[in-house]
Amino acid sequence: MMSVGNELLYIFTDLCDKADLSPQESLKIATMEAQISFGTLLFVPVELSWKDRTILAKKRKIFWFSKTLREFPSSGRLGEAGGFLAGAGGVLRAGLISPLVLKLKTELDEIQELILDTLSNCLRVEVSEALAAGALTVLKEKLSHPSAAIRSKAAWVLLEISSHAEGKVAVCEEQVIPALVRLLEDTEAEVQVNSAGALMFAIVTPQGRSSAMAAEAIPPLLTLVAEETSKARLNAIKALTLLAELPEGRRTLLEHRDTFQQCLYDPSQAVQRAAEIAIAVIDWKPFCSRDLS
Repeated sequence: MMSVGNELLYIFTDLCDKADLSPQESLKIATMEAQISFGTLLFVPVELSWKDRTILAKKRKIFWFSKTLREFPSSGRLGEAGGFLAGAGGVLRAGLISPLVLKLKTELDEIQELILDTLSNCLRVEVSEALAAGALTVLKEKLSHPSAAIRSKAAWVLLEISSHAEGKVAVCEEQVIPALVRLLEDTEAEVQVNSAGALMFAIVTPQGRSSAMAAEAIPPLLTLVAEETSKARLNAIKALTLLAELPEGRRTLLEHRDTFQQCLYDPSQAVQRAAEIAIAVIDWKPFCSRDLS
């Protein structure tokens, strides 16, 4: 019997040939709700009629479950066979992260988007396998992809990676931070949001902050903060707050204190609170014994 990992990957390259399906039909299957049941792959294509589902089921038992991952991030549910793996935990336990990372290099853009969606959910749980598979190198390349959707999703996956301690270290070592800084000036708002978010997590460490300063992250972040309609405003404020912990960052941001003052009137309470914290960090002064005299 073919392994779960190999069988699952037919959705990317071999499904059209094996099942006489068009790329459009394959993509429909790639968006369906699904389950893993003891290595046997079953599918329920949500966009197809019951007749079409029956025909496809006879041709090949296969599925993809990016949508299911969003609904069941790490859960398991009972099925007819008695039980099965579902969600991000199922993908991790099936050892599918490395093959998915490899497939990012060769697949069509639409399939790459699905892979990135899946990786973002899985890497929220655990990142070691992805890092060992060279995910950062691949994702760094995707940050300059012509497709805004792929750039945005790649930045989101990097955000998930950077939320882990080992991910923060790896992002710095692989020089991903300068690439994220460049995307702060992307023409697409979602790319800016996700890049600022990934940067916010990555620069929690001293090494991350130093890398961001070297990449001149402050000017584009300030631009996002100054734009009242910017979706990335909150993430940009939080990133700048971290950079304000460095003496050189604080000196620079003191000259732009008014930019943060304006954010105190933002409709979003989260933005208001973030601006208050940023101002407090920017205004902080080292304690000196002379202050007691």
